[in-house]
Amino acid sequence: METAILSCRCIDSQPPPSVEALQFSPDGRWLAVGRSSGIVEVFSSYSRQLKLRLSTASCSSVRNVIWLPLTPAAAAALAASEAGKGCSEFSDFTEFSAISLFEWRLITAGLHGVITSWNLRTCRAQAECPSNGGAVFALCRCSPDLGLPFFAAACDDGRVRLLRVSGPAARACSSSSSGSSSGSSSSEDPYAGLLAADAEDDEAEEEILVTHTLPKTKSRLLSICWYSRDLIFAGSSTSSIFRFSRLGPHHPFVADGHMALDAGPAKGEAIAAAIAAVAAATAAAVAAATAAATAAATAAGTAAGTAAMGASNVLDIQLLQSTDSSSSSSSSSTKSSSSSSSGSSSSSSSSSSSSAQQQQLMGDLNEQVVLSLGVDGKLAAISVTEVCTKRNIH
Repeated sequence: METAILSCRCIDSQPPPSVEALQFSPDGRWLAVGRSSGIVEVFSSYSRQLKLRLSTASCSSVRNVIWLPLTPAAAAALAASEAGKGCSEFSDFTEFSAISLFEWRLITAGLHGVITSWNLRTCRAQAECPSNGGAVFALCRCSPDLGLPFFAAACDDGRVRLLRVSGPAARACSSSSSGSSSGSSSSEDPYAGLLAADAEDDEAEEEILVTHTLPKTKSRLLSICWYSRDLIFAGSSTSSIFRFSRLGPHHPFVADGHMALDAGPAKGEAIAAAIAAVAAATAAAVAAATAAATAAATAAGTAAGTAAMGASNVLDIQLLQSTDSSSSSSSSSTKSSSSSSSGSSSSSSSSSSSSAQQQQLMGDLNEQVVLSLGVDGKLAAISVTEVCTKRNIH
């Protein structure tokens, strides 16, 4: 019996890297895509063509992408975006269409634990900074009332780190903030002092610096939201949302609040995969957990309502401003029915205060929609008022 010996050649073929981060530029013209291999791609949101591809040996993972302005014009576009005046109108597009792609800076971070600033003109890493806390699962720009270029990072070691970028981004933000507001209390903030120092030094090289490290939590942090000047939220892998606050500009952030998420019928822990700030006078936050979205009142640190988003786990959420009149009318009718039902069942003080809290939330949030992305790849949309009125619906 003869035996045939065959020679073969093995070729290492790897699957294409998955997309793990998406972020539009504040003017809406560009889309940054972060891949698991550490490659960053920038597409035109209008022509849908690839404009740039960024990579470096020191960046092996991209889980988060944020945009920072380099010029006063880009800073003005960012301020308009933060104020809810996006480039949805043609006039807005014409106003911000002169802003070049090179007037922005990309900040990325990932599982390798290094935060990178990308120069879009040279397609190279402009500055890098280790997180000193392992993998970075989330990045978030600071609140609009504080002023860029500050951002927060949620790290694997259970700490929130506050960082700033010096150089051109600091000068752009300083000129924008000085032109828009003068004599405000932000001049007394140490963060604003750092920003002014960077703006005065025209020869300063760009750096990413860790300015503050917040108190340690007991589990890794997966999401982050810098809600206001003195308020930060962080979601953990153990069904918890932590609140950090400070008394004033010259006081440190302390952990003063904790909220547990309800996993519902699903066994295990409800991972807080994403947190987004809701623009409301009552200060509410929305967190993405196991197949549900939760609206939380920040003042009390308690859940204002929970609504199911679908059959699969929620990976990310975005808040959209609804302009549909029908959705507005339905939300207003929901508000009136909720107020009448709460008025008829106000026997106990706790239930009346809870319903009053929900009514106050709905009064400010009836135009916002939560858009979520699940594990199954499907998108789901639900109004914030529905989240506030439906409690523990799974």
